[in-house]
Amino acid sequence: MKPIEILLNETLPDMLKRHAAFDEQRNPVLTRIKPKPVVAQDVAKALGQYSLLPATIVEFLKIGESRLFEWEAVREELQRNIGEEMGSRTEGQTHYEILKTSANRELGLLLSDAAPTPDTDKFLNQIRQDLFVRPRSHAAGMLFALEASAIPELTVVAHVVNKYAELIGNVENPITLSEHDWKNTRGPVSHYTLNSFFAAHLFDFEVGHRNRLANTLEKYIQTSREMIGFQQGYESVLCIMDQWWENLAAEICGIDRSPVTCVPTWVTNPLSRHFLMKPEVSL
Repeated sequence: MKPIEILLNETLPDMLKRHAAFDEQRNPVLTRIKPKPVVAQDVAKALGQYSLLPATIVEFLKIGESRLFEWEAVREELQRNIGEEMGSRTEGQTHYEILKTSANRELGLLLSDAAPTPDTDKFLNQIRQDLFVRPRSHAAGMLFALEASAIPELTVVAHVVNKYAELIGNVENPITLSEHDWKNTRGPVSHYTLNSFFAAHLFDFEVGHRNRLANTLEKYIQTSREMIGFQQGYESVLCIMDQWWENLAAEICGIDRSPVTCVPTWVTNPLSRHFLMKPEVSL
């Protein structure tokens, strides 16, 4: 395989697995709400804060489209992705609107009422700022991280939603995480349930976003310098998200926030023997 193919298909997926935010067994919110008594209101607050990420994703993609405008294939893929988020395949309704509607209808969750906490504001602003000011290869890595992490993160969020449903007295989990539920429930947007919404993203939308972006990026991330920047951008997002989820967990439990120390694993080239230093980055 080419170095960029090794980076996209082996190095970065392995890196993703090392970050607790995207692991069902280690995610800070899940580890705190599963074994311990929590109140539904606190879990609802965490879900409200999470919802601000999908509420902002189109803005991030548009910044990326502007920054990578000269990378034609990437620009076109980001435009197609933005179109999907804005409703090109869902009868003109945005994905965020569908999420809000189904969460309200089934669980009484008013996600539109969520206002960012200082932690969430810092998280979103850091991604926003870095997309604007970092080199293009770094920004490209950040965008790919947002897409590549979506599936494991949505899986985590689905478990949080199910816990909230349990706390308010639902007998059955609203989300089953089954591909069968996506293939057999496609229809008008008004028919979307939380279950089919999550299934659609886990088994269709986000798979396509990740794979098509990876395919288009291969043409533009070629040199060792570009691959370093791309990998740095990718892991910077994972580190920022680790800290954000830790902060969400602290809010639920009413405990002090613990700084997450992220040790990047950046390398110059997947096939080379020239490794960068691995400085500790405390976010």
